[in-house]
Amino acid sequence: MATSRVPTVLLLGLGCIATLAPGCAGPEREEGPPRPPRDLSRERPFTTRFLEPTAVVAEEVTIEGPSDLLQHVAIRQDPEAYLFTTRTTPDGLLQEVQLRPNLEEGVGGRELHAELDAWSIVAFRRIRVLQRPGDVPVIVRAIGDAAILPVDGEPQRGASLVVRGESGTP
Repeated sequence: MATSRVPTVLLLGLGCIATLAPGCAGPEREEGPPRPPRDLSRERPFTTRFLEPTAVVAEEVTIEGPSDLLQHVAIRQDPEAYLFTTRTTPDGLLQEVQLRPNLEEGVGGRELHAELDAWSIVAFRRIRVLQRPGDVPVIVRAIGDAAILPVDGEPQRGASLVVRGESGTP
């Protein structure tokens, strides 16, 4: 009796597949030329504030900005020397890099490197990049014995420094 069920179940299964096959093609497509791809660019261009070569040095550096921030930030990666984390927070997507706690002196350097457009960033403990929703400014916070050293300009030094760039403006 068990042998007669197998062919019946198999035939029923094949019948269901044959019946559903035409429906699996999805909704019918409209005739005519294909639609152009959606333009996902922002209405306002990214800030030009960070296009002049500048060095930022601090214990910790946080960069926060709009949804296209990650197109302007690069973090040097060395999995043997750095710990990387990426997580969503109530404020947005947070990427963080810090030195491994067991890193010996001289192995992979004792500093973290990143770039924001033409800005070179060096931190000794942590770099955070927060991609926030909406049309928000780009803010760079350097904390702990901080220095902002433009190639052509006056250096700034302090315990905490903040630079802000609005979308579409210098």
